[in-house]
Amino acid sequence: GIGLCPEDRKEQGLILHRSIRENITVPILKLISKRGVIDSRKEKGIAKEAIAKYNIKTHSMEKVTIELSGGNQQKVILGRWLSSKPKILILDEPTKGIDVGSKAEIYQMVCDLAKMGIGVIFISSELTEVINVCDNIIVMREGKITGMLPREEVTEEKVLSLAMLKEE
Repeated sequence: GIGLCPEDRKEQGLILHRSIRENITVPILKLISKRGVIDSRKEKGIAKEAIAKYNIKTHSMEKVTIELSGGNQQKVILGRWLSSKPKILILDEPTKGIDVGSKAEIYQMVCDLAKMGIGVIFISSELTEVINVCDNIIVMREGKITGMLPREEVTEEKVLSLAMLKEE
């Protein structure tokens, strides 16, 4: 019930030398196979749906993911986890190294996921991104929580103050 989009998508998030189709369906192989044989029609249907839904720019689901832009690679990871219908999705630096257009699409996806009732844990070192995307902000310093702010109370000053808070 939990999906993770790691900070380093190339090392930890994707199987770079495999197709978009394979990357999207890897967490649900049990659901689309019988006795170890993958139902290719189901697999292609799920991949096609994810490509369309998350606006992954490609001419084919068979394209190798290493050939995609950073933003499209990130969307493949999101498509992968969303195909497994998670209850919680952890996004660790989801917009790191991607273009502005893809960032906007990912922000919209995060809002849509929250509206669907999926819990999204959005981890980012970009303060403006956190302020604009999150409903509640938990601030940590050196691995410890220093405070929590609901969206209505968030200001850059309050977040920075909590981030600089020293232990007594």
